[in-house]
Amino acid sequence: MIGPQADCGTAVDRRGTTLPLDGPLFAWGWTVQLDYVADRDGALTVALDDGTAVQVPVRQGTHSVYVRLVGEAATVQLTSRTADLGLCIRSGMVGTSEVG
Repeated sequence: MIGPQADCGTAVDRRGTTLPLDGPLFAWGWTVQLDYVADRDGALTVALDDGTAVQVPVRQGTHSVYVRLVGEAATVQLTSRTADLGLCIRSGMVGTSEVG
């Protein structure tokens, strides 16, 4: 099942899920922080509405991952790349980052 679940957050599987943003993002370089819980190691793809998907490793347990994405969007698209991976997104943020 995809979507909000009690004691989980938003479940993500191989069919994918969409996380709506509080407001639209203009075309730019963005950093997405995802706080997740996974039942084992695996991989996830993350993309903005019009951007290129980025594959991200996830580890078993409760962790945060930071993903650099470029584009504009009203949502973030998530898809599990690992069969039968139990993965839930508990929270997340989108912001900009600078490299000094």
